[in-house]
Amino acid sequence: MMGGAYSYRDDPAVPGVDDTRPLIVFDNVCVLCSGGAGWLMRHDRRGRIVPRALRDAAYRLIARNRYKWFGNTQACALLTEEQRSRLI
Repeated sequence: MMGGAYSYRDDPAVPGVDDTRPLIVFDNVCVLCSGGAGWLMRHDRRGRIVPRALRDAAYRLIARNRYKWFGNTQACALLTEEQRSRLI
């Protein structure tokens, strides 16, 4: 990626994914990320997305403070079959 913008689509280390629908990425270490992913799965059945400007501003604020505010965990959440089918 000489001089160009990064795209996960061009990165051989990133597995191919169906990105025609909204995609939420989380590391399952941050309690907020894990809780937020679980909340989205329970409440956003249609895959709607928050407006980009609001989402990006909230992400920057939370990303800087997430471990301090919410802690982290060493264990993964146990997901239902339906929830696992929605993950990559």
